[in-house]
Amino acid sequence: AQAHTIKVRVRAADTVPASIKGPQYGMSEAITIIIDNQARSLAQQTFDAQEQEIRKELNAALEQLTQAKANAADKETQLSVPGKIPENVQKQIEDVRRETAAAEATMRDLSDKVKDTAFAKLAPDIREVPENHIEPARKAAEMAQLSDKPKERADQAKAILDSAQLLAGS
Repeated sequence: AQAHTIKVRVRAADTVPASIKGPQYGMSEAITIIIDNQARSLAQQTFDAQEQEIRKELNAALEQLTQAKANAADKETQLSVPGKIPENVQKQIEDVRRETAAAEATMRDLSDKVKDTAFAKLAPDIREVPENHIEPARKAAEMAQLSDKPKERADQAKAILDSAQLLAGS
């Protein structure tokens, strides 16, 4: 890796007129600039940083959806039983609602963030994920919590799990 070195000093002058002993000058310390032809370009560094940030956000949403999927497991059977929903099942459905809402917010934020990056063309696709896939799972969790009918609750639980499996993998 061959690097070239340039040393510069900056000389500055003020605008004091000659009649009052001007202009006055100042000189900087030597500044060394090293040019490394093997270094990644600023554009590549920016692209890589943007990609890393997008991956981080996508992984956060995936983790939230994986948690929602784990909490949604076996809920179809548990919610199909007549009567009041057991407290532990209610908590797990609330966790599903909370996790899907968090994933939805993460993806919507990411959609807004990518608009000002090299990945701007992905913004509509990223925006589509929460609208078409995560939001239905969140709404199904909300409906499962609110319904008094075992069949309705079981159907909502199945919808949650179907969405979660689609998004977080089976």
